[in-house]
Amino acid sequence: MRVSVLSILAFFGSITFFSSIYLNAATPSGTPPQEMTVAQAKEAAEKRDAEGQFLLARAYANGSGVAKDLNKAVELYKLSAAQNNFKAQNNLGVLYLTGLA
Repeated sequence: MRVSVLSILAFFGSITFFSSIYLNAATPSGTPPQEMTVAQAKEAAEKRDAEGQFLLARAYANGSGVAKDLNKAVELYKLSAAQNNFKAQNNLGVLYLTGLA
């Protein structure tokens, strides 16, 4: 099967676009969903809550409410992904795919 370079770029471009929705905590319309504060996410993450770990990781990845720290983000995404949080698995994959992790 012959695959063109343009089709490969289009495929990875669509992955990057849709993954950025999760990374940037926005819906396709651009509105952020209702969720925990950073303090609540930290408290939940300390209790090994997968969603808390995910939200705190995303805060570190974006520098939202905390200093941007991709190392902490990756660590927290891994913990959350290990508990089958698909959003953490996705974001961790995007960080690996883009070479940021």
